[in-house]
Amino acid sequence: MGNWQSTLQPIATHETASEDEASSLLGAIDAVVYALSPDGRELRYLSPGAEKLLGGAAQRMRQDPEARHATVLAPDRPRLEALARHLAENDGGEVEYRLAQEDGSILWLRERCRLQRSADGLPWRLIGTLVDVTLSRRLIDSLRDSEARFRSLVELSSDWYWQQDAEFRFIEFSGAPAGPAGRYVNASLLGRRRWEGGAFICADEVWAVHQATLARHEPFQDFEYGIELPEGDRVYFSSSGEPVYDERGNFRGYRGVGRDITARRRMEEALRENEARLLLVLEATTEGVWDYDVRAGDTYFSLHFAELLGYGSQAELKKNFRFADALHPEDRAAAVAAQERTLSQGLRFDQTYRLRCRDGSYRWFHGRGIAVAEPGGPVLRFVGAIADVTAQKAAELELRRLSVAIEQSPVSIVITDIAGNIEYVNPRFCQVTGYSFLEVRGRNPRLLKSGQMDPQVYVEMWNALTQGRQWSGELHNRKKSGEYFWEAVRIFPLLSDTGKITHFMALREDITLKKEVAAREALRQEEMRHHARLAAMGEMAAALAHELNQPLAAIANFSDVALHALSTEPANLGQAGELARLIKSQALRAGEIVWRIREFSKKQAPRREATDLNLLIRDVVRLADIAARHSEIVFDFDLAPELPEVAVDRVQIEQVLLNLIRNGVEAMEGMTGERRLSLTSRLAEGETAVQIAVSDRGCGLPNRIAVDLFTPFFSTKSQGLGMGLAISRGIVEAHGGKLWAGPNEGGGTTFQLILPLGTSND
Repeated sequence: MGNWQSTLQPIATHETASEDEASSLLGAIDAVVYALSPDGRELRYLSPGAEKLLGGAAQRMRQDPEARHATVLAPDRPRLEALARHLAENDGGEVEYRLAQEDGSILWLRERCRLQRSADGLPWRLIGTLVDVTLSRRLIDSLRDSEARFRSLVELSSDWYWQQDAEFRFIEFSGAPAGPAGRYVNASLLGRRRWEGGAFICADEVWAVHQATLARHEPFQDFEYGIELPEGDRVYFSSSGEPVYDERGNFRGYRGVGRDITARRRMEEALRENEARLLLVLEATTEGVWDYDVRAGDTYFSLHFAELLGYGSQAELKKNFRFADALHPEDRAAAVAAQERTLSQGLRFDQTYRLRCRDGSYRWFHGRGIAVAEPGGPVLRFVGAIADVTAQKAAELELRRLSVAIEQSPVSIVITDIAGNIEYVNPRFCQVTGYSFLEVRGRNPRLLKSGQMDPQVYVEMWNALTQGRQWSGELHNRKKSGEYFWEAVRIFPLLSDTGKITHFMALREDITLKKEVAAREALRQEEMRHHARLAAMGEMAAALAHELNQPLAAIANFSDVALHALSTEPANLGQAGELARLIKSQALRAGEIVWRIREFSKKQAPRREATDLNLLIRDVVRLADIAARHSEIVFDFDLAPELPEVAVDRVQIEQVLLNLIRNGVEAMEGMTGERRLSLTSRLAEGETAVQIAVSDRGCGLPNRIAVDLFTPFFSTKSQGLGMGLAISRGIVEAHGGKLWAGPNEGGGTTFQLILPLGTSND
């Protein structure tokens, strides 16, 4: 009980986070806290538990503080008067008295009060507590009644009587207590000293005083100590005794009474635990508390208030902090106005604002406060607390930024629950699809289906999402108007803190225009490739005409001979038949030449299929050989056997190879000596690709020109447009491959072409 005043003083001055928190704290301790004017006539505060303890007297006390003493029993009034005299000379005091209740019962109260002074030493306020001690007084009265019943038999008698010899050993007991204390007294003390009956528990300073008293053979009153029993329990005793002398005045020992105070000690320990728990609650709050005394113009700040603003102590804060000055300029007007409304009208204070900290930085705080006033009178105090909400404000700001970003996003954003029902769409979604948010809320995104997608796409999408994986793809959808459009879609599962899928979020980009542009570009590229093939045929026209003239001239000559053989008598049918076979052979030869030219030159949609590149090389050489023979070019082949097939567009790769071969043929025109063009094939890059090389023995290329060769409109030929190799590289790269050139040792150039085995159909 000795710590009630220090424990409850912060509550009396409202050092709690809020009125609700103060009420809950005070409601847990069965005590009344009040604050009065220095003369005790004006009530400034009364805690919420007053009605519970005082009943109707609490309401009367609100009108007149002295009303709390109106029903004090007459025998106890002198003690109140003594307390008043004591307060006149000292700043604190304590008294216990009886109060007559309305139901006729008697209530014992312990009142403690303390006079607080201002900084200049003038009386400021009187704070106090009222605690119900009826139970303990009844226990004490019961003990006193017991003492009175036995006093006629033994002076100072209490729970039991004891007597010691001159060596302080117990020699007699009478009326030992019940329970563990009684068993200890009866079994352990006879013939022993008080401190020899078990593990002795007594404060060192108390024990030292008691030993000195015994040494002087003086009486002692209420010496309290404890004993730890072998089974682990503790019992506590209060002992009073007086010395015993014989007729000659020799000291013979002590006699006295002992009292079992174990129950009282346990009550006191429980009370101390409650007090400590209350202090922990007050210290554990994360809020800073203030208490502004309007009349005195003085403000109390809790230590945590100072720490929130970066100050090391309350004194440092009080010296340097002024609320209005510390407010951020943007928040000052609103916060000061709210404070003035609280002080003038008694309204609650509830504001969020920034305060400047000791280091000059600003942090966000949420302040809550109340005005304390007399009924119908002016505000006397303004109490409240602040909480640091900087992190919360930062999170709110980030959330607003994200919200703005989502609202203004150039892509459609859709959020659904785990069943796929729409919970949110951003404005871009509405712009693209033509649906309003109200029209799609609660519906499934399948309302956009066009019916033109492979159902397997949706199966794969949901398999990925339900397994917690992201899905990406392109969907052909339909708007509200019925118009079809393409979207590039990425869908993410949204997970809770425990890893459970709670929602799905889709980012949908309208790529219809991109698709159309890509289609037009693909068509343009194919047109360029087609024109390049036609140009190649044009450049080879003379050689092709010469090549065709040979079988056509043979057909004409063989026809004349056959006609002559048939016109003789008798007709030479055998010779005519042989000539017919020769004519057919030459016609097939001419037809094959024309077929190859037609296949190479015709316009067709790009299509990739598994192709034997060695066979393709030989087919291209047959076509190029028409012109190569006129330049007396010899082809050398070094083709790796059993190459795996590669998925390519046959016509496009034919065009690339023909262009490379023609470049090699043209590079060797006008050269003296042997003219050989080598073609090789092999597996490359860890057997993941096929590499083809076309090597000539021409004049060769400097390194700089070898780099520029693939630049559009760059040509080493006086009549060339410089598009063939640029188109060829574009075709190869579209297949995921590479095309480059380099000089040979000893002269000539080698073109290298790599095509990956994994190329798939477009």
